[in-house]
Amino acid sequence: MNCNLKAIIVQTKSGVIAQLLAKYRPSVKIIAGTDDDVTYRQFSTVRGVEGIKLDALSLEAVLAAAIKAGHIKAGDKIGLVSSVDSDSVDEPSVFKVATA
Repeated sequence: MNCNLKAIIVQTKSGVIAQLLAKYRPSVKIIAGTDDDVTYRQFSTVRGVEGIKLDALSLEAVLAAAIKAGHIKAGDKIGLVSSVDSDSVDEPSVFKVATA
C-alpha cells in the first residue's frame, strides 16, 4: 500500500515507538518529538529518525515543530502515531493519515 506520505510524526517519552517504526525501514523520515533530554539525544543513533526537543509533549506540538524546522510543510500528507491515553504515550494505539 502506497500512501505517498512525506513523513511519520510520532510523540514519544522514551523513544520506543520511533525505534520500533525505524526497525522496519520506512521510505519516509520518522519525526519523533519528546520532552526528555536523554531520549532526544538517543534519536541521533537511530537510522531514519529525526528528533525534535519539546517543552510540552503533544502531537500538535510535534507537528508544529516539524513544520517550523522545515521537515514538512503545510499541505503535506503525513502519518500520525499517537496514543489514545495521554498517560501512556509510549503505547501506540492510533495510526492516522492526515494533512499537515
